[in-house]
Amino acid sequence: ILAGVKVTSGGDITLTAVSVLGAISLEQSGSLVVDGNSTVPGISIKESGDLTIGTFASSGEVLVEKSGDVDVNGSVASILSKESGGIRLTDARVFPGGVTMALSSGALEICGTEIGVNSDTQTDGSGGVYVLEGGDVLAVADESCSPSEIEGAVIVKKGTGDVRFAGAALNSDLIVSEQVGHVEVDGSGCDPLDPPCATVSDVLVQKSTGDITLRSVTTDSDTTIKDNDGNVTVDSSTLGSDVRIQFNGWVELTNNSFSLEDVLISGNDGPVLIDRNCEMRLSITENDDVTITNNNAEDAAAAGAVCTSGFGFTDADVTKNTGGVLIESNTGEGLF
Repeated sequence: ILAGVKVTSGGDITLTAVSVLGAISLEQSGSLVVDGNSTVPGISIKESGDLTIGTFASSGEVLVEKSGDVDVNGSVASILSKESGGIRLTDARVFPGGVTMALSSGALEICGTEIGVNSDTQTDGSGGVYVLEGGDVLAVADESCSPSEIEGAVIVKKGTGDVRFAGAALNSDLIVSEQVGHVEVDGSGCDPLDPPCATVSDVLVQKSTGDITLRSVTTDSDTTIKDNDGNVTVDSSTLGSDVRIQFNGWVELTNNSFSLEDVLISGNDGPVLIDRNCEMRLSITENDDVTITNNNAEDAAAAGAVCTSGFGFTDADVTKNTGGVLIESNTGEGLF
């Protein structure tokens, strides 16, 4: 048992199977490893090396400034990293807080991790993810990485790198702004016996440069994708409130249910394809070519969309588009 640890202008430090009653502070020092069954109330690292928190270790708040990478395999209350390296969370838990990363030179990689969630006690905190001027933000489940869950909002701004969530449970808002990179949310790898992996409230992607893809996503609030240089694909999703897709490249909406909400598509530079969707209130204006095909309840339901009204669209306004318009094999109530 240690009362506390404070190191200035020191070397590397490893703590194994110890309990620290006071805070751990490093300044202008080497790396820190907290391993074994170690427990610490908090960690502060400034102008130092890397930080590693092992599988069975736990810490309170983690503050990292002008230092190296952060690797967490255990449990922490929250992480704040400023002007430092990347953050890797592997089979970790960040609870009740979240992850804040600003002015980072590295990526945020999330693998098999709970953020703002404690599945053992079935409780939720307030933790989300906030990345300002960072690199890639990745939570991608695959053979080597189990799915992750994030309770709070995910906000990514002014960074350089892709934002990808595949097989990850998002339980709040997703906001991406002024990002140089692609944005992808993909829930198609979920276990069909579990709830949808990508259950999001608001979705806002704006002023970014890459392509935007939403696949097998469920929303309960507005979706806005606007002022982006890339193309937009929304596939096999159930969008529970208004959808606005404005001032992007080309747009493809396939195999979706729009829950009888407004779908506004306007000012996009490329063609617009709307195929095998249902329950839309469409307004398509000032785009290039427009293709509206096979939007009826039977085709959409066969593609996986949840359709109850029997209509592809209740009404559709198609006006002021500069290219050709093809409307074929749809079921609707009103067309202008």
